Amino acid sequence: MKIPKQNCPFCGYAVDRTDGIESKKPKAGDISLCLKCMEISLFGKDFILHVPEAEELIEIQRSLAWAKIERARAAWRQLRIKEQISADGR
Repeated sequence: MKIPKQNCPFCGYAVDRTDGIESKKPKAGDISLCLKCMEISLFGKDFILHVPEAEELIEIQRSLAWAKIERARAAWRQLRIKEQISADGR
């Protein structure tokens, strides 16, 4: 789904699309993972991403979604390590 062009609030990566696991159209409070840095942002009003407040992050960590988020982040880290090894010529 197309969203307003914006940047990841953590790394500055330009984003203008999203694809959901449970729903194609995000709503305020839904989680977004940056494809470049894998940090957690939340959708706000008008699909604008923002850094979660401490209370929001604690709520996410206590949710059923946390295990999925951590698996995705771990897979991403493994891929980055493999890419680095390949780039180093090992």
